Amino acid sequence: MYYTLVDMSLNGGLGVVVQQNIQLDNIYYGDCLTTIKHGNGRDWWVISKINNFPFTFFNRFRSYLITTDSILGPFVHDFNDATDGSFQKIVWQPNYEKFMLINTRGYMSEFDFDRCTGQISLNQNIFPEIGTFARPFWGGSYSPNGNVFYTSRTSYGGNAGDYNYLLQYDLTAIDIPA
Repeated sequence: MYYTLVDMSLNGGLGVVVQQNIQLDNIYYGDCLTTIKHGNGRDWWVISKINNFPFTFFNRFRSYLITTDSILGPFVHDFNDATDGSFQKIVWQPNYEKFMLINTRGYMSEFDFDRCTGQISLNQNIFPEIGTFARPFWGGSYSPNGNVFYTSRTSYGGNAGDYNYLLQYDLTAIDIPA
């Protein structure tokens, strides 16, 4: 992960790159790098998942707090209930208090996120990881009120057996998978 410093006071407020390609770390990340504004409305959180091939069982998030004059972190959160592979997605709820983590090994869990402290906590596990590609989740989205989660699921059955589904989960239901 690299970053670039831009001095926004230069060039009539358009900014000028003053330093670029500064290495923050050299960790392999999954394809779910995301940012969210801090609760103070000024700073930013950068959050991602580790990609520990050959799929270690940490379910590890790494986050950094980007302020106007520094980068703090990494802050590490381990949940130890899923592997850390390449194909993972973090999908934010519209109010940015929760996010869904899905992966191609069938994992789906909703996490709470505190935008002021950066604390990530497990809200609910909807589908545990099954360790194969029998239930791969590729993408997702919350409904505008955050009560429904939509995701796509694809098979690997060959030409005759390929299928794609759009699935809808009521997050207020007692038995969400049903």
